[in-house]
Amino acid sequence: MWHKSQKGFSLVEVLVAVVLLALGLLGFAGLQVTGLRYASNAALRFNVSSQINDISDRIRANMVGFNNGSYFTTGSPDSGHCIISDCTPAVMAATDLQDWNASNSRLLPTACLSTGTSIGTVTTAASGKQAILTLNWCERQAYNTQGFSTSSSNAAFVQKTYSITFQP
Repeated sequence: MWHKSQKGFSLVEVLVAVVLLALGLLGFAGLQVTGLRYASNAALRFNVSSQINDISDRIRANMVGFNNGSYFTTGSPDSGHCIISDCTPAVMAATDLQDWNASNSRLLPTACLSTGTSIGTVTTAASGKQAILTLNWCERQAYNTQGFSTSSSNAAFVQKTYSITFQP
């Protein structure tokens, strides 16, 4: 029985307030996890952009190698590393590609790439005066096929590709 002189909260009111606070904190924790996932993917995309800029600068610095088609071949340098000794434009191009792909391997996750998929490639465009720069990497998928958020423990990695046509 309540009297007008009684003041304060009942135990049920306090319990409801604690439950609502707990639900709010759980929602906030979920937002934090999603935010971290998006931040991680954004950092990967920044690395991709930086790597594309890196190889385009290397090509611009070695126009003779580009015009000879040396950037469009695969393999390792055939007569040493350009930093250690003098080199031809072809060897410089091969060294650039080797260094670029080594850097790509360090900066970009590649576990989801299918066998035979290159991390980074430089191919020639139809005109021969342009290059197509392509990077492949793996990114944690934020949503499953039904559009629902996936938990951080079972989120799938999907292959992403960035390709740009470049004219030095």
